[in-house]
Amino acid sequence: MFKAQWTKTAMPLPARFLLGALAALLPWLCTGRAEDAGPAFLGLIVTPLPASVRAQVEIEDEAGLLVEFVVPESPAAKAGVKPYDVLHSFKSQVLKSAAQLQGLLREEKAGANVELILIRKDREQKLCATLAAGRDAVEPVRTASSGAPRRLSGPGWCIEMKSTNGNTHSTITRDGRVIFDGPTTTTEDRAKIPPGWIERIDTLAATR
Repeated sequence: MFKAQWTKTAMPLPARFLLGALAALLPWLCTGRAEDAGPAFLGLIVTPLPASVRAQVEIEDEAGLLVEFVVPESPAAKAGVKPYDVLHSFKSQVLKSAAQLQGLLREEKAGANVELILIRKDREQKLCATLAAGRDAVEPVRTASSGAPRRLSGPGWCIEMKSTNGNTHSTITRDGRVIFDGPTTTTEDRAKIPPGWIERIDTLAATR
């Protein structure tokens, strides 16, 4: 009977290089995304819970975030989150700041199901959101008095707003292309804003 015999030989350098490169790429191939792909997308703009709202809900000290804006068709919107909800926790982690929520999202992957606990009209609700690929707005909204533009962004889009003497000028970029650039103060100005963007413009204008 023939018996295979293995001989110990040195692996050629090109083969060792190829296997090393494959080993380095294997984690990325298995997960389907690069490590620097950014956080998973939930689709919320949140702010610290105002004292006036905190006085009306039963919630721990320093806990809770106020939902100011829900990106249309986002995972949060599909899960049922609404503006003015009080977001209490993300995957059992009690939320105390927007930065904390952003950090938790960076640890997640697109397709993950996450539990959200929120308070709406004095009632606690549990929702399940399926995260998408993309990036939530991570740049803090600056006040108009600082002179710096305010920004609101989501996967593939960004709104930048500048305010001068009570007048606003907004630039909307989508998929790397500017789709609107002009004043957004008067009724005539607003009539020129592309459909579906006025609500986001108003949210950014009202955020301080």
